[in-house]
Amino acid sequence: MSRSVPRWDDFAPFKHRKKNSVAVDPIQLQLTPELRFLLAYILVLGVIPGPNKPKDSDSFLWPTVQELLRSPRGPGILALSNSMFVLRAYLILVFGDIPAVSMFMKMKGHNGISPCRMCKIIGLWIPGARGTEHYVPLDRSCHPDVKADHQAVKVYDATNLPLRTHDEIITQGKEVEAAPTTAAAGG
Repeated sequence: MSRSVPRWDDFAPFKHRKKNSVAVDPIQLQLTPELRFLLAYILVLGVIPGPNKPKDSDSFLWPTVQELLRSPRGPGILALSNSMFVLRAYLILVFGDIPAVSMFMKMKGHNGISPCRMCKIIGLWIPGARGTEHYVPLDRSCHPDVKADHQAVKVYDATNLPLRTHDEIITQGKEVEAAPTTAAAGG
């Protein structure tokens, strides 16, 4: 039985690293960790081309999703040995780097106010910067916003971050979907 997990990997294929693409490839879990990430054992299902992130990343994943929806019914596959066997595939887990996961989860990502999909850590604006990027220092006690707000978290414990619950994620997703405008949805 083959066990693989789809991985989304955001990468910059060009020298200046300003433009990016996303590779979609299954990681073969039945291989040892030393082998599973070697190029010889990676099958690329697709590449979401750059130079910018797509407006609708789901459209690039549609063929893979359709194939997975058909797989559990057991299509016959012709193997290298010229014999037929039944392949059954179930998508139970997806992983990737932070930019790629934020893209397929429709989240802001690591420069947003709430950059983490797992915890409730809050980003801070960079004092004196012109951009809208945020950063997430664990010790934030010297930041001007934190000094001005007596209820703000002064120091986060990296071993005990405030985690998001499943219900909170679902509720927030529904709030974003129900928002009347992109701005109201946080976009």
